[in-house]
Amino acid sequence: MNLSKRNCVWPKVFCLWGIVFLLTFCQVNGIQGAESFKELDEATRLFEKIYEHRKSIQNAHFKIKGTSTDYEHPFVWDIAFEGDRIRCDKTSGDRTFSNCVSCFWPSVHLTFDSKPLPNTVSPLYVNEIGQSPHLLPHDARIPDTRYIGIHPCSLYQQALILKTFFDIHSTLSGGLSSISITETDLEKDPCWKLAWQQKIIDIPADPNSGRIVTGAYYFSRNHEDNIRRVEISDSKGWKNRLDVQLQRHKKSGFWFPAHCFHQEHDRRKNKVEQEEYDIEILKLNEPLDPRLFTLADSTTLPVGTPVIWEARMDPPGQGPLTWTGDSIATGYHGDPRSGVMSAEIGLPPTVKRPWGIVILGNLALISAFAIFHILRIRQRRMTK
Repeated sequence: MNLSKRNCVWPKVFCLWGIVFLLTFCQVNGIQGAESFKELDEATRLFEKIYEHRKSIQNAHFKIKGTSTDYEHPFVWDIAFEGDRIRCDKTSGDRTFSNCVSCFWPSVHLTFDSKPLPNTVSPLYVNEIGQSPHLLPHDARIPDTRYIGIHPCSLYQQALILKTFFDIHSTLSGGLSSISITETDLEKDPCWKLAWQQKIIDIPADPNSGRIVTGAYYFSRNHEDNIRRVEISDSKGWKNRLDVQLQRHKKSGFWFPAHCFHQEHDRRKNKVEQEEYDIEILKLNEPLDPRLFTLADSTTLPVGTPVIWEARMDPPGQGPLTWTGDSIATGYHGDPRSGVMSAEIGLPPTVKRPWGIVILGNLALISAFAIFHILRIRQRRMTK
């Protein structure tokens, strides 16, 4: 996950979204009045302002605490990023899933699960981003925290935002029946309300499969037009909502979400997914402790943990790799369990072979074969 590359991609993606989403609506669906183009310009300006504002975060350290229907216990996410480097520790109950991206090598992702399957030892995985055959388990996905509180989705879905955000909104490129920007109050907070309604055909061959989708974004005028609420629903009972409380970082004066509540209700599946969390800003656009990006401060990654190297680049040495406490090296380093691989990935335990017995056995086998061959030769001579 390359933050510098994302710095270039984000504004282009969302400016393009603003243009495609709104301009296509106006032109394709006949909404071409002067007021519509005025609303188009204003809506595009609102989204551009938010993403330029968030894109200016160059490094940060956040702690996110909350509850979710995805987790049995309350969760704590400790996330820091600086340049291309990202560190994310996700804890729920007695389990911590650690991630470190570009910490030791560019574009290399280290992942470790502190609670393996019973009777196994969890290894430290080394993958290149987008390359691993296991990539990535649920808890190895890292959200881009700069853009939290904009789209109505869970933190896990936020980790896929570059792929899904544009895809989701590009589906709104047809069937629009109305779009408007009005002034309103949300809990006594003056807001701009961007609202739309459209018809979506789920099965092109069946016009009756259509549904009416209604959506609204609320931009707080007292908080530099940051988003306070998003509501999207359809005529078949699906509802998706995000509520955001904002905070102002004292040192930078930067507005950022302090509390988020997300709820998605699918009546067809009779399922409600809900997530609520608080965001604490530990550092924002100020130097971070370099140890954050080494895993050396991890309290759940023990010395001697075996390393499963799946990156395309060459490993740092030949033979078994283990975690030394601050780096990856060959050999065993102070923990006898480093000679065991995790059964959860189908690898057999590393067994210390009795090489003395193996060598003696082979010598005995060779000697027996030689004696047998000599006896056969003598027997043939005697018969002659």
